[in-house]
Amino acid sequence: ALEQRYNQEIFEFKKPVTHELCLEGSLSEKVHIELSKLPILDRRGELVEIEVIAHDITPRAKREADLVQQHDALEVLVMERTRELSHALQAAEAASSAKTEFISNMSHELRTPMHAIMSLSEMGRENCHDYSPEKVRNYFYLIYQSGVRLMSFLNNLLDISKLQGGRMGLELENADLVTIIERVEEEFKALITEQSLTVTHQFAVTDTTIECDPSRIEQVMSRRSKSPPSY
Repeated sequence: ALEQRYNQEIFEFKKPVTHELCLEGSLSEKVHIELSKLPILDRRGELVEIEVIAHDITPRAKREADLVQQHDALEVLVMERTRELSHALQAAEAASSAKTEFISNMSHELRTPMHAIMSLSEMGRENCHDYSPEKVRNYFYLIYQSGVRLMSFLNNLLDISKLQGGRMGLELENADLVTIIERVEEEFKALITEQSLTVTHQFAVTDTTIECDPSRIEQVMSRRSKSPPSY
């Protein structure tokens, strides 16, 4: 059908036509032929014959096919690399977000016990002459507890494997929830006293022993009580 259309164009428009043919050669190999058909006209402009020139363009056709194949392979490779870069970008953004959150949490975890140490030390220094030895010992005990918590956090901070895993391990034990709450309350006692606040406890059960990681519970409660006058 294509051959007839090309011949029709020559007879109708009397202009040269070039087109390609793909033939089955020996050993089932495809042979690509380029046919150039030139109309031969007489003096009156009438078509008298058609000159056909055939060129074997199989090598060129193979090169073009190879280029198309390479282009397709390259396009697939680019798509794969784009997906990999997209995943890497998402991972980098998640890491950046985790880093920001970690720094924020770390800043709070460091400031809270340090603030308690400084506040209790200041109150003890200003009132040491008016307080009884027992109360002074209690201040030193609270300062010590804040120092222990600060040291515990620094030890966790140095545990790189836990930080790289994006989570801290839990050290579960049976602990009294009331005792944990009282320790957090004692940590903020200086601020509570400064603001003339009163803290009361109400429990619906008598047994307040639970299995937990006391240090993690204290961290959560301290973070929730970051601004004690608001509670």
